[in-house]
Amino acid sequence: MKPDSDADDRPSPYVIVDVDYVNGAFVLVMRNVGERPAFQPRVGFSRKLVGVGGDVIVSELPIWSQLGLLAPGNSVRVFLDSAALVFRRKGSKRFRATVTYEDDAGLAHKRSYDHDLEAFQGLPQIEPD
Repeated sequence: MKPDSDADDRPSPYVIVDVDYVNGAFVLVMRNVGERPAFQPRVGFSRKLVGVGGDVIVSELPIWSQLGLLAPGNSVRVFLDSAALVFRRKGSKRFRATVTYEDDAGLAHKRSYDHDLEAFQGLPQIEPD
């Protein structure tokens, strides 16, 4: 349930979808960088994102379509796959993530983010001890 709207001047929620590259792996991140909660955040992808060694269609996980609230400063991190496996797969490494959500006044917001995983190709890796 949404709280009653405040009449203050705090900025709206601002939800981004980014890619983190962590220790040779890709992680998809949905983060509310705004100062208000985002309600019903939904992420649609321009193409199917297969990950976890080819066993999971990451772009179809329920987290992208069933989350009720993303509080300010909070994020959802979803492992996509190791960079080595992503780069071995045929096909484009580009995709668009479109996020929609509502603020506490019920206003709809929509933002799209273009990503190209090829930008990470050839980065040096940290070798474990």
